[in-house]
Amino acid sequence: KGEKLTLAQLATLRWTNNSDSQAAVVAAARKISSRFSPGLLPVMEYVGPGQAKVLARDTSAPPGGFKWENLPAQFETNAQALADLREALKDPALDAGPYTNLLMNTNSFKRVDFVAFRIAAQWLMGATVMDLRAGQLDAVTEDLVALAGMTQMDRREPTLVAQMIRVAICGLGTATLWEALQAPGWTESQLARVQRAWEPIDLFDGVEFAFVGERAMIEEFWTLWRSRQGRRAWRTAQTLGSFTIQQGPNLKSWLSDYVLFPAYRYLAMEPDELFFLRSMQQTIEEVRSLKAQGIWTDSKKVLDGLNARAAKLAKGPQRFRYLFSMIEIGRAHV
Repeated sequence: KGEKLTLAQLATLRWTNNSDSQAAVVAAARKISSRFSPGLLPVMEYVGPGQAKVLARDTSAPPGGFKWENLPAQFETNAQALADLREALKDPALDAGPYTNLLMNTNSFKRVDFVAFRIAAQWLMGATVMDLRAGQLDAVTEDLVALAGMTQMDRREPTLVAQMIRVAICGLGTATLWEALQAPGWTESQLARVQRAWEPIDLFDGVEFAFVGERAMIEEFWTLWRSRQGRRAWRTAQTLGSFTIQQGPNLKSWLSDYVLFPAYRYLAMEPDELFFLRSMQQTIEEVRSLKAQGIWTDSKKVLDGLNARAAKLAKGPQRFRYLFSMIEIGRAHV
């Protein structure tokens, strides 16, 4: 039906002209040096039903033991790093690059520096607040456009964790947008530029692609387990935390390699794989339905049913038959 079930098929969807902005963002974030963490700033802080505090007008001391009058110096010190961020985010990368021998090289799973992404987003948010307090709306416009670029970073990265980070950054960005829109003096051209930057963001598309990518990556395990590299791939699965068998030359690892793996491969692997593919297909179809129709209550019923079924199997004797898919389905649905 046209579903992409392998990493090779997903690779055909990549753009060959992907920018190197991810590396530039990470490099800029690592240049930032300060005792102050903008992540402490409570943007769009809830104070009552339908009400939030406007941080740019707040006169109380900010968190972290700093004073408002001392904070501009922190941002001035890191002005070059922030300028580098704004420049890099003019062309946010679609993904972190091509996959190379992904499941046989555990370092491939660390392809995105999410800590650097968080630092970058928080400092752009902090810069927006400081520029708002100074009444510099041209600078605020640049900050908000860069935050939109940060939200668009890795929008085609086929992992759930990458899309979760995008959702978190988008939440920070929309709260910062609200703060900015409380300021007087905006011009139509400034507002239009901010709108053009934020309007294309589609989180649903990223979530769907992430589930498809997770399915392909996990399916790669079963492909490898059938190959001559099967035992090595089995160990890789343990290293990645899919199993809790101790690594190293000991009795447990020997039993895992020469007893558990052969037994699983010949007795349970195919039912396990089929169960995983069917469950993931239902999840992906529900994400697509939610994207198309926008009815969360209907989709929640279906997804809750899938979770309940997986939880029931995980507690029963059949959990040994679905050894791998139980772990991966649970992780994906959480």
